[in-house]
Amino acid sequence: MLGWIGVTIAVVAIAGTVGLAVTSLFGMPGRRDLPVAFLASTALLVVVSAGLAKAEGYAKRERQAKLRRALLTSLAAALAFLVVQALALTGLVREIAPTESATEPTAFVFAAVALHALHVAAAALWLIYVTLRGFAGSYDHECRFGLTACAFCWHALGVVWVVILAACLATV
Repeated sequence: MLGWIGVTIAVVAIAGTVGLAVTSLFGMPGRRDLPVAFLASTALLVVVSAGLAKAEGYAKRERQAKLRRALLTSLAAALAFLVVQALALTGLVREIAPTESATEPTAFVFAAVALHALHVAAAALWLIYVTLRGFAGSYDHECRFGLTACAFCWHALGVVWVVILAACLATV
């Protein structure tokens, strides 16, 4: 258990460091950059879902090396999603004028994106757990429920994200 917590802390620290490096290199995105950041987020969610779908197939066929690569790809894309979302949300918060009402469409989009990012963070922790179990050889043709449930969660997050993206692009 302590090993899993240590790995989680290390992964989150690495993601934060990458986010700081990207911010220092490119600066904070502004409101006009949101569509690009959110479209990049969409691509990253597709990579996570596709990677998990492949991982399920590899588990069914007992392809452990490919299963592990697919899980690592999904985990990397999930962490990149969180970095891109953090940068986009920070840029959006900095550009919202204090005089804007909390009932403006931008505030609702911000809240929806922030809540989605929190759910993605929780799902990323689950994905870390599933990846560690995958490296331990826990998934095969008979036992893959945790992997399948994690994949379903990420697919659902992707569907919710498409709805939020549509609302975002319509209001921002």
